[in-house]
Amino acid sequence: MKRFVILQSGFITPEVTGLILPAEKKPDLSSVIIKPNRHVNTEYYFAQELDTLYMTYMTNDHRSHSFEFRERYLKEIIRLIDDVSFYKWISYQIESPKINDTNVQFLLDTLNFIAGTGRSIDVVTWAGLVEAQTGSVNRRHLKDLLQCYFGMQSNTLIYNGPIIATELTKVLSTWLTRPNGFKDLFVSMGIIFGDHRRPDIISANENAEGRATFVASSETE
Repeated sequence: MKRFVILQSGFITPEVTGLILPAEKKPDLSSVIIKPNRHVNTEYYFAQELDTLYMTYMTNDHRSHSFEFRERYLKEIIRLIDDVSFYKWISYQIESPKINDTNVQFLLDTLNFIAGTGRSIDVVTWAGLVEAQTGSVNRRHLKDLLQCYFGMQSNTLIYNGPIIATELTKVLSTWLTRPNGFKDLFVSMGIIFGDHRRPDIISANENAEGRATFVASSETE
């Protein structure tokens, strides 16, 4: 039985080392300019190591251009997803108490990019939209749709695009072969696992309910 925590993005992930709660801090000038009276989300987790790497990449630090840096980022993604299949990790999200329609649309947009059909919204734009907030989601439909994306069932009425591999390493490999694939992967994982107090990820969790100590159970396959 796995234990899960809620991330600042509203997605859930297996409880592994390196996932931390942010400490309260006074907003800096950039935060005030971007969003007055901005709430600092301290209820939900983020991945400290991945967030540090993400910030290095986004500031165009010369270190982020090296093969070693990119390999380190990929290894951190695999560790955070807890070395389960990509399909299984995606399926976990159906059970998140903080998933909402925006999260779902981001998830599906990301799957479309991986499948090779492209995004409807630039991945950087999603950074200001995804947040942990309770919403109304048709979880039964979402489960069926995800199964279609990964070839678990066939229903051309809800999905008629390319099938995505279930294995995480194969998904990452395919992702990286897409035009601007590394940037898309980097930003997507920064949105999912990163610290949403950053100026580039504008989170609005003023009315968020629940605690980061939420624990969900999942039946093992």
